Amino acid sequence: MKTIEDILIEKNELKGICYHSTFTNIENLSTEYSPFGLHIGTKDSAMNRIGVKIEESRRIGIPLPDNGENPYLLQVKITANNPLILKENRTGGWTPFDVLRAVMDQHESIGVKGFNEEDIELYYEDAIEHNGVKLVDLDVEDYGGESYNTEVKESRFIRDWIESKGYDSILYNNEFEGGGHSIIVLRDEQVEVVNKTQLNPEFKPKQRSYTTKNKG
Repeated sequence: MKTIEDILIEKNELKGICYHSTFTNIENLSTEYSPFGLHIGTKDSAMNRIGVKIEESRRIGIPLPDNGENPYLLQVKITANNPLILKENRTGGWTPFDVLRAVMDQHESIGVKGFNEEDIELYYEDAIEHNGVKLVDLDVEDYGGESYNTEVKESRFIRDWIESKGYDSILYNNEFEGGGHSIIVLRDEQVEVVNKTQLNPEFKPKQRSYTTKNKG
């Protein structure tokens, strides 16, 4: 498997300064608000994400902070030594269960280092276990030493499970937002924000077009 340095040098995308866009005025990135991990990418993918989030807000009817005006672009440095390299999720979704499904599908197809046939069997039997707790039991079991809600417990469980396989991040080709490769780092200490810019009122994000295929 290629190291992250091999890929980043080869692609010349996430080398050095990377980017993250947000509609919230924050100084640092934290898994407190994104329990599974932090999404970092190229400047193009970060800018494209703004348009994606604006369209998503309009589609589901939930307003963004400041109605989506004047978002922030963060420049960050990342530390990631052993990424789990996955294909893009075609829906652009990267919930912990999206990641779990992607890992298992890829392992069944071409194999993923650190995973074995027993992991596949446990996945289909809903019996994946880590630190003495089964994933399917997190609605009633404690995980992480605090009284988190089920969604947070599931996120941290799958994060810890992936780390137990030797990975500290997830690298994928961000086809959904465009702009090349993006990476999900799993811990706060892997990210350092080095600059924050609020985009001016004249900024116009790129808009994605959604098409519906007729089923016949």
